[in-house]
Amino acid sequence: MAKGASDFLTWPLDVTLLNAKVTHQAVVNLASVLQEVVLLLEELAAQHDCHKVSLQ
Repeated sequence: MAKGASDFLTWPLDVTLLNAKVTHQAVVNLASVLQEVVLLLEELAAQHDCHKVSLQ
């Protein structure tokens, strides 16, 4: 009985730690995607500036 109770108490902790790892990985992946998006936007903005300059 006592062992079952302790398992019941530690199980949510294990799940929380697993979720924390998954969340951390998701944040890292999201950060790298956002970096790529920012680089693409900067590149597009630079091209746009070039087109504006060439049109004038």
